Amino acid sequence: MRRIGSVDHVLDGAAHRAEIENLTLALESRGVVGQAVGVLVATHRMTPEAAWQALRRTSQETNVKVARLAPVLVEMAAGATPADEEAARAAARLLPDRAPGADAVPGQAPARPE
Repeated sequence: MRRIGSVDHVLDGAAHRAEIENLTLALESRGVVGQAVGVLVATHRMTPEAAWQALRRTSQETNVKVARLAPVLVEMAAGATPADEEAARAAARLLPDRAPGADAVPGQAPARPE
C-alpha cells in the first residue's frame, strides 16, 4: 500500500498557512500602524524608529498584538473611547493623557453628558 502524505508534510502545510495569515494581517494593518507611529512621533517628539520600538515594546509587555494596539492608539489620539478595553489599557501606557478618565478630577464624579 502506498502512503499518500506524511505527518511532516501536513505540519509543513499548517506552518505555511499560519505564515500566510500572519503576512496578510501585517499587510492589512500596515497603514494604521504607520498612523500610530505618527501619533507617537508628534505627541512625544521622538523619531519614527523610537516610536516603532515603543509601540512594539508596549505590545510585548502587555501581550496585545501591534495590529490590535495601533488602531486603538489612533482612536484615543482622536479623542474616541475605544471598545477594546484591553488594548486601550495598553495604549494608555503610550498616551497617558488621553486614557479614558485622564481628564477626571480625583475625588469628583465624572461629568454627565447633557
